[in-house]
Amino acid sequence: MRVASFTTVLALCCSMVFQEVSGQSPWIKNEQAGSHPSRFCRDCGAPQEYVDSLTFGYFLDSLAQDRAFRHLSGSYFFHIVVGKSGRAAVLAYKGSHSGSKFLTALKENASAYQGWYPTYVGGVATTIFFNGTMFALGTLAHAASLSYQEGQAHSELEELARRISAYNGWQPAYVNGEAKAVFFTAEFQWGDRGVNFSIVRPNWDKVRDNFNHPGLIEITNTKYKYHNKPSKQYTFQVWVKANSAIPYDLGASIAIDKSGVVWEGTFNGIAEYSNGNIQVYNRGDSIFDASDTQLLFIKAAAADSANNKWFSADKKVYEYDNTKWSVFDSSQTGLERVLSILVAANGNVICSGFNGISIYDGQRWRFMGKADLHLPSAKVYFANFDSKGRLWIGSFKGLVMMEGDKTVDYSADTSSLLTGLTAYGMAEDEAGNLWFAAHAYKKGHQSGLAELDASGQWRVYNTDNSGLPADHIIALLYHRNDHALWLSVENVGLVRYNLDNDWSLFTRDNSGVPSSVIFGISEDRDGNIWCATSAGLLEISRKETGGNKVALRDRKP
Repeated sequence: MRVASFTTVLALCCSMVFQEVSGQSPWIKNEQAGSHPSRFCRDCGAPQEYVDSLTFGYFLDSLAQDRAFRHLSGSYFFHIVVGKSGRAAVLAYKGSHSGSKFLTALKENASAYQGWYPTYVGGVATTIFFNGTMFALGTLAHAASLSYQEGQAHSELEELARRISAYNGWQPAYVNGEAKAVFFTAEFQWGDRGVNFSIVRPNWDKVRDNFNHPGLIEITNTKYKYHNKPSKQYTFQVWVKANSAIPYDLGASIAIDKSGVVWEGTFNGIAEYSNGNIQVYNRGDSIFDASDTQLLFIKAAAADSANNKWFSADKKVYEYDNTKWSVFDSSQTGLERVLSILVAANGNVICSGFNGISIYDGQRWRFMGKADLHLPSAKVYFANFDSKGRLWIGSFKGLVMMEGDKTVDYSADTSSLLTGLTAYGMAEDEAGNLWFAAHAYKKGHQSGLAELDASGQWRVYNTDNSGLPADHIIALLYHRNDHALWLSVENVGLVRYNLDNDWSLFTRDNSGVPSSVIFGISEDRDGNIWCATSAGLLEISRKETGGNKVALRDRKP
């Protein structure tokens, strides 16, 4: 099941859309703080300097002479956005020393690193609107710390971030004489002769050709002991560009149709896997715009009961009936950007996005926004119906349930276990229990796995009371043949939960799972599990005692 993982910015190249960095931060968690969206580009314009050359030297000298930074040495890297007005925001930062593995990785991929620290706009510490993972031109910037981390002593770097964002000599990019907001990674290096500055420029041709990032493993649960041995129980097969026709290793979404065909949406096109063969759909193929030079980022994928395939890309929704393609733009769906596509039990296709949800009944689209649905936020991660016909909506600011004329906003109930939580996605088991990838959108609350049992009782599992290795769940699947939940946990890999306090861990250290970042999970008709990962397309099958590959079908729990 593909869920609208990540509250984060999910976009590529210059198609990433943010609000202009102006008097107030667009990343502040305040819907009234932003101004109108405007594009920003990565390392664009000419010249690519983004600073006032007359004053920047004095600024660097002031940093070198300031005793507040007397303990700094080596290199420090900053993700910086400069708006059209020249006002800057330090999105995140990380310290390093020359010659480190981090320095090497950063200079190659610019953002392929986890563990950045908080945001400063105009010299003021700010809470970032998105947290989790940020994508910039196909590179992965795991920003577990893009939201402020309390209790950690980074005073010197925090002060440096404030100074950088407060410097009034930053300049926007100019493209054909027009000012544009620009995003770049900068290195400030402390040495014997003062402070040096440079902009880190990755090999974008290499990134456009392919991107594979296995991610870091960050298990925060130190109490639970995992005893499973995945390599003895399962076989793992991974398809990447180097060993197959897959168009891109970095996957984004996955769906399996009624014929058992696997459809992976990648950051550069669609891969159709059937009987060992892979067919690719990309720009220039079928209906996708060949004149667009950006990577074809397939954010969501689904297959309906009529065996039609559905994808979201380029702010549009695409349908493929195995013969022809159809395209629906925002004038038809009503959605500004689609984050997830799910199929209801009655066959209706439900799309969720930045301004509400839209349901397609095979004939027409019905759009419903914040006011129609009484949502705490117009932005929606996912929406779907359970077996009782209740509509569940995971908005950016809380989980909402609609049943007939009744609407329940769990974020508004201070006594609820879901206060401060929303959900990225939902799964239902055969007993009617509902499971949610719960995400904490407020400080002081903890993400995890939320359960609503058939009797109406809630329970939330996290690293404090369960075997969850970390709290941030990206995607989830209830495997009906395996009678277990399979979870994608950010910066870990996969977790299998048997619904009876037994948790099994699958990482790239103890299994054939290639990455700690898995965006989508699905099950084929033989019970095999398929995953869209940041390092290839993954299939998992259970072994027999003799070691042969068998499907997970009809295995007893």
